[in-house]
Amino acid sequence: MRIPDESPTLLLIGGCNGTGKTTFARRLLPAEGIERFLNADELARGLSPLKPELTALRAGRLLLEEARRLIDARSSFGLESTLSGKTYARLLEEAKTAGFVIMLHFLVVPSPEVAIERVAQRVQKGGHHVPDADIRRRFRRSVENFLHTYVSLADAWKVWDNELNTFTPIADSENHSYDEVSDLLTRMTLKEDKPRIVTPSTERAMRAMQLAYEDAKAENARWGLPMIPQEWDPRIEPVYTGKKKATSTNTT
Repeated sequence: MRIPDESPTLLLIGGCNGTGKTTFARRLLPAEGIERFLNADELARGLSPLKPELTALRAGRLLLEEARRLIDARSSFGLESTLSGKTYARLLEEAKTAGFVIMLHFLVVPSPEVAIERVAQRVQKGGHHVPDADIRRRFRRSVENFLHTYVSLADAWKVWDNELNTFTPIADSENHSYDEVSDLLTRMTLKEDKPRIVTPSTERAMRAMQLAYEDAKAENARWGLPMIPQEWDPRIEPVYTGKKKATSTNTT
């Protein structure tokens, strides 16, 4: 889609814990000319560096307050979320009413085990811990909510497979219907050809993804850690096995 130059943008990067959202955001937002990035995890660490999980709720409230301030100011910004809940759905509706363009990037890995291993590795590098049970719960709910809530709120969306840390584009709103992306997310693998039409926005995102991969690889090398997984993982399971919607993406 072509976005009017005068329209502010809300860019949401979604995906389960361990899919690479923050690494991608640090490269994508500058490429899109967006200077503000709201991250609840970073806010929580600022409030309680030793135990950020103790201030997670407060950080979430502060993030929403800042997001609404930026909406009122019609200032573009980005944020990330696991999409395991619907907290941001109302925020996106408010932004759309205020004239924002909503851009959604959704990152997936093929199994909760991959996400769990990556979060464990993040902890080794000083990052925050997420309980395995929470990751498993969010893994499925994030896809459900992406399909049934957030897609319908986005003006443009893209789905990326980060199974091998290479951020492969597998679907986007320029080339794929709702039914097609739903099918992709219920397959045993997530493989798909590159988008049939590569827009300037997709080109920028693909370049940002490549840089994000290089950043992650360099960081792991500094810590003496491998990339996870290093090759195709036989534990792959369907990302989402719930009942597919029979109609369009309009949901509440």
